[in-house]
Amino acid sequence: MQGKITRVTDKGFFFVDTDYFCHNSKVKFEPREGDIVDYQPKQTDRGKNADRVVFVKSPENSPVVVATDVFSLYLSALDKGYFSEDGHILPEFIEKYPVYLAKVLSGDSNVNKSTQIQKFFGHCRKTEGVYKIKKDIKEVNTDLLKLKSHVNNAANKKPPLVSKQFVSFLEGNISQAIKGEAHFLKGFMVHFEAVIGYFNNNN
Repeated sequence: MQGKITRVTDKGFFFVDTDYFCHNSKVKFEPREGDIVDYQPKQTDRGKNADRVVFVKSPENSPVVVATDVFSLYLSALDKGYFSEDGHILPEFIEKYPVYLAKVLSGDSNVNKSTQIQKFFGHCRKTEGVYKIKKDIKEVNTDLLKLKSHVNNAANKKPPLVSKQFVSFLEGNISQAIKGEAHFLKGFMVHFEAVIGYFNNNN
């Protein structure tokens, strides 16, 4: 469910919706009063806890757009492609969307650990290196399409290693990357590298 951080203490914990306690060590963002979060309310012997707290947005954001809406907007933008009419990558794929994606993907400490995300990026970087030597885009496309099964396998493990949002992120980008060399090298890889950069800043 979605709620608001109503109090942040100087003792390393905060409250969501007044009553639900959460320790700062349980989240991967800097909690601030007024922040909107997703969380799971949990009743324990010691009181009410906010579990699996994920940052959604800051109160100063206007108009109000929840994370799922922003993610839908991102996927819609991705579906239209990385590039402007003059063939340059759109700036939102280098800063705006990577900043947002890094916050969302790193918001749940139970999935999308840095090692997992780096593993998928490393696979893509290796594919990029092979392409620069062989210049075989068909081999690149085969390798990227195989990556779809790997990410879905990671998401379906018990417990999951990556979130469904990361699956959607990777599948959407692979669909763009297989369109050709520029889409792979100057679109997908540049965008993914930016996400990794901001993701590492959140960990």
